[in-house]
Amino acid sequence: ADTTRVANLLAAAANASSAEVDDIALAMQQASAVFASAKLPIEDLVTAIGEMANAGIKGSDAGTSLKQFLLSIEAPTKTAAATMKALGVEVFDTTGRLKSLPEIIGSFETALSGLTDQQKAGALQKIFGSDAIRAAQILFNTGVDGFNKMKEAVTANGAAAELANARMK
Repeated sequence: ADTTRVANLLAAAANASSAEVDDIALAMQQASAVFASAKLPIEDLVTAIGEMANAGIKGSDAGTSLKQFLLSIEAPTKTAAATMKALGVEVFDTTGRLKSLPEIIGSFETALSGLTDQQKAGALQKIFGSDAIRAAQILFNTGVDGFNKMKEAVTANGAAAELANARMK
């Protein structure tokens, strides 16, 4: 039932980023189940994949990093939880539901803004580890404004038809 919508998302993400549709599909293979389990919309996943691609991380590598990013904050280690608490970052709302990806990005963006580069690097390493830190750094450096701009481009209607027409020419 959502085939057209998903095709548009993939095509629009390819148009808005340096990724190809195949790169986005490979990233989704790695991260989609975790994002779906967290009840985060596919639009947010595809937006994050586009942000990763623009930073040079594509395909399954991007998907794995995003998957680990989400797992790191959903069920943090004791050290990660303590670091998030010290930063004042809450990723769940008062009902225990995971906040939206833009809300999470905004929380970290605010929490990290007053830290030195060394403090930021240490905090992110403690929370995300070596794989997910790439996604964290990209998403937090892009910030909520950058994420929302990419999401606007990714959710543009008619992208699949435009891409197909361009390829036919």
